[in-house]
Amino acid sequence: SLGISYGEHTFYVVASGGSDATTDGTTITWGKPGDTFYLAKTVDLQPTGDKNVSLVLKRVATRLRIDPSDEIPADIASLAWQGTWYYAFNYLTGEADGAQSTERSVSVPASYIGTTGELSVASYSLCPIDGYTTDIKITARRSDESAITEINLSDVAFERNRLTVLSGGLATSTRSFGISVDDAWADDFVLGW
Repeated sequence: SLGISYGEHTFYVVASGGSDATTDGTTITWGKPGDTFYLAKTVDLQPTGDKNVSLVLKRVATRLRIDPSDEIPADIASLAWQGTWYYAFNYLTGEADGAQSTERSVSVPASYIGTTGELSVASYSLCPIDGYTTDIKITARRSDESAITEINLSDVAFERNRLTVLSGGLATSTRSFGISVDDAWADDFVLGW
């Protein structure tokens, strides 16, 4: 409940699960973006009008989830993913800002080693109004930081209020191969004598 004078007012409402937020003018920057919702609404408050104002916030974040589909290798220590992520949001314009190409990573608990379909990692980014694409590099690492595998994906799409799921094998290929025999003879060589 707010006590607000009569007349026209514009409300800017941001709700976020991000952490380490700082504000500079009309821009909020998070150290770690989280699920974020936003609304800008102009309301004309009059003595005889409705006393209740309903504000419905819309998601302005996107989320990446990585689901390895093969058996988690015995020597894995961490899983990392690199791409371009947005860390800031301008509540006056409603646009994401603060794009950075950074790597995010998590330690893989030993309880996941040898499992299939159980490990899943995810992260949030603020998202521009029109969405965006970025190249993603996924790296499975050993405890000495050497790579078990690197997977490079081009032009991965992100949009507001949309989950992007990347799935595939970390240590093995999930591609299928078809084998066939071309048993047709080439044109004959015909020689006379």
